Amino acid sequence: MKSMGPILAKRVLRTDSGRQVEVRLGKPSRAANRWRCPFQLVGLYDDQVFSGVGIDGFQALYSALEGIRTKVAESRLRLYVPDTEPLYLGFPMFIPEFLGLDVYEKLERVVLRNIQRTVRESKSKFERRVRRGSRRRKR
Repeated sequence: MKSMGPILAKRVLRTDSGRQVEVRLGKPSRAANRWRCPFQLVGLYDDQVFSGVGIDGFQALYSALEGIRTKVAESRLRLYVPDTEPLYLGFPMFIPEFLGLDVYEKLERVVLRNIQRTVRESKSKFERRVRRGSRRRKR
């Protein structure tokens, strides 16, 4: 069994039925010609230690966080951080780089355009509500 080494972060997740899963993230370390960042999902995969890998500690950490999200999705359990509304897992999807940096850059532009559009729409809706509210107060 692989060792976790020092634990950098922990998060407890729950299901609607109260089942708990503790996510443990280890410290990235050099392993031969690459880096690895161990993680566990205790209560889901018990003693199994998985690893994100990369060319350096940052990429291994990034890979481990994506690995956590992927393993939770594979479980098909609806896990979330307790007391969050709306329910929140806290391990967002990353844009994959393995398809090539040109594909990554295109996907990144698509995501950024959608974020900007959503922010503009939300701001516009908010401003309309504020204007309606000020007109009602003047009457």
